[in-house]
Amino acid sequence: MSGLRRFLLRAGALLALALVSAAGPSGAQTATPAAIPTFLDGKSYQSLSEEARMHYVLGLFDMMQRMTSAVTEPKTRDVLVRYNRCAAAMGAAELRAFVDSYLASDQSAAQYAMASNFIAALGLHCP
Repeated sequence: MSGLRRFLLRAGALLALALVSAAGPSGAQTATPAAIPTFLDGKSYQSLSEEARMHYVLGLFDMMQRMTSAVTEPKTRDVLVRYNRCAAAMGAAELRAFVDSYLASDQSAAQYAMASNFIAALGLHCP
C-alpha cells in the first residue's frame, strides 16, 4: 500500500471516527429525512438519492473542517487546510458531483468507507 493511500485511509478513518463522536440530535427540520446509515461504503453511498449524497458529502466536508483545528501534526494540518480551501471553492452540488465522479472512476472505491473516499478524492483533485 502506497504511503499516500495509507495516509488517506488513516485520515478517512479519523474523519469517520469524528463523524460518529459528533453524532447528535439535529436541529428543527420541516420534513423528516430518510435515515442514512452512519457508516457508508462507496457502494452504499452510490445507492442513495442525489440529494442524500449531497447532504452526506457536505457532512463529511463539515466534519473535515472541524477536525482540521484539532490536528496537531503540522504536515497533516497543512494537507487538511489545503483540502478545506479546495472543497470550499466548490458549491454543494459540484462537491457531490466531484465525489461521485471519483467513485465512478475507481471501481475499487466502492469497498472503502466514504470518509476515506472523500479524502482520497480531495487528495487527487486538490494540489
